[in-house]
Amino acid sequence: MINYSIIIPHKDNIELLKRCVASIPLRSDIQIIIVDDSSDSKNIPSTEQFNDSRVEIYLDYSNKGAGHARNIGLQRSIGKWILFADCDDTFIPFELEKKLDMYLNSNLDLILFNVQAVDFESGTYIKCVYNSMIEKDCDAHINLC
Repeated sequence: MINYSIIIPHKDNIELLKRCVASIPLRSDIQIIIVDDSSDSKNIPSTEQFNDSRVEIYLDYSNKGAGHARNIGLQRSIGKWILFADCDDTFIPFELEKKLDMYLNSNLDLILFNVQAVDFESGTYIKCVYNSMIEKDCDAHINLC
């Protein structure tokens, strides 16, 4: 049974995409959907590059951007919960898994999490404007009626 579908739009950066996929917990209830948005031929991902049977790759040559790629991923998702990541994101070890287990049986419609942004070259934390939308040090829980 698939509980989580993680949708990752991608364009032209295989190494960052590999890092993102490698940071996803090794759980059989996770579907990983990569939608490639018109990458150059040398940067088109293939399932062989990931050595992970959970990875599904869909190629889109319309060059309509990440939002369109996410919509394609939504059409292919089978999980109870949908998570979005960008190909340059990395999940913190054990943090994602902890959150997944915490909310699996929730009847909330939307759950937002604080994020940590790090400059990979310098290793310094970057102030993340997104977090100001969420209560300080808390996750936001929204039940849509």
